Amino acid sequence: MEKSIYKIISFLSHPLLLPTYAVLLIFNLPTYISLYPTAIKNIIYFIVFLTTFVLPALSVVLMVNLRIINKLTLEDRKERFFPMLITGSFLIVAYVLINSIPHISIPRSVGLFLLIASISVFLSLIINFKLKISVHMVGVGALLSYFIVFTYIMNISGFFTVIGLILFASVIGFVRLSLNAHTPLQVHVGFFVGLVSGSSAYFFFL
Repeated sequence: MEKSIYKIISFLSHPLLLPTYAVLLIFNLPTYISLYPTAIKNIIYFIVFLTTFVLPALSVVLMVNLRIINKLTLEDRKERFFPMLITGSFLIVAYVLINSIPHISIPRSVGLFLLIASISVFLSLIINFKLKISVHMVGVGALLSYFIVFTYIMNISGFFTVIGLILFASVIGFVRLSLNAHTPLQVHVGFFVGLVSGSSAYFFFL
């Protein structure tokens, strides 16, 4: 039962879902961005969810069926290359698509997160040649540091958002270790890579 709960938590915090969570947060925190029309928000939600979750996930399923990789869980470090390359590429596609919507000015912070996410994926891909870092922790690390920067730049109170994301990251780290999906080193390095990637948003905002 306990292991099943951990697996559910691990799935709900899958790195492919984090861009969608990030965009939901961006549009719902108390900034001018929350005033965007619901129709525009829904278009962006759809594009982000389709390009950063649905299409990459289907690509991995296809690779399993074609026997390019053995498992959806990508337990073998060597099998992560193509899924990570595809994921990073789709993040760039998402960025291009949302900035190509005619007659709509997309919040810079939305596109910026997608770029930051793609940077974190490609960094993870490079590191993966030597170490199977936790991509879950890369994702939550980037999410945390990005929203620290976001709330600071937007001059809003980010206390509860940041505390919530710290707790979220702590739970994910615990779950990944409990499932024996990673070693402590892989979890810590993944989190550090994510923090560095997300923090770079500060320089893009300037």
